[in-house]
Amino acid sequence: MKPYLNVIKLVLISSLCSDCTEPIFFEDINTEEKLTIEGFVSNQLTYFTIGRSIGIYDTTFVPITEPISVQVVNTSTNDTTKLTEGEIDGIRFFVPSPDAPLVLNVAQTYTAIVSVGNSTYTATVTTPNPIKLDTVTIEEDPPFLFGGNDEESEKEEFVFNYEFDLPKGEYARVAYFINGEQADDTYELYQGDVSLAALNLRLIDIAVADGDVVTLALNSITKETYRYYRELTGIIGGGPPSKNPANPTSNWSPNDDILGNLTIEWVDTRSFLYDKNSDEKFTPVDNPLLNPDDSD
Repeated sequence: MKPYLNVIKLVLISSLCSDCTEPIFFEDINTEEKLTIEGFVSNQLTYFTIGRSIGIYDTTFVPITEPISVQVVNTSTNDTTKLTEGEIDGIRFFVPSPDAPLVLNVAQTYTAIVSVGNSTYTATVTTPNPIKLDTVTIEEDPPFLFGGNDEESEKEEFVFNYEFDLPKGEYARVAYFINGEQADDTYELYQGDVSLAALNLRLIDIAVADGDVVTLALNSITKETYRYYRELTGIIGGGPPSKNPANPTSNWSPNDDILGNLTIEWVDTRSFLYDKNSDEKFTPVDNPLLNPDDSD
């Protein structure tokens, strides 16, 4: 179930360089704990994590004792999905029941309604157009590109080249996972009307051990979600500041006292099993993200 918690500790690397070269410092940054709601809805996984923290990257995530309820309404069809509650290490998360899954449809609008004690928060997002991960090719890491393989390490490095067509006005992010766990907590962001993103071929360097399953995930995102992640990038890397210098702008309403975001994405994945003794090295397998390990 660990993939449900990855959203709390995201660290993004943008594919576009910032114009700022010096860090930006703010003297008056809020140090008060705020309600934090991270909602992720996709065609593969849906989960919400709710707690309190000072900042979106604060390592201290304080549990909430008040009653919480979460439901997602398809405002296009008026269908409502109520989420069930679980808990890991004091963090309360909410997922659809296996008997009543949340079905995501393209170009339809969804509103999440989260009640915490006597307060209610809402956010509305329209599903973006799906973007397909066309092809993935894998080759050994050339020393001149990322430094090659370390002979003393049990892992070997490979370059994963992935292709997808991103039309103008569309947005995407790419992440990779090893054995169902997000690797390096890293995302690459792409914008369809930027020349760099218009190139079909992208690549990422991944270190794997024998028996690892590597999954590339291409997530179609909305313009608002793209801006949210760009704000995170600016906050971390000294780029353009957000409305609140300590945290990105939330799409929850009311948002004066809340952190986090509702993200609705369409996800396309490719998974590969690494066998260092085979001639092919990598064999396509089913996506482990659809069946996360609940054992720990």
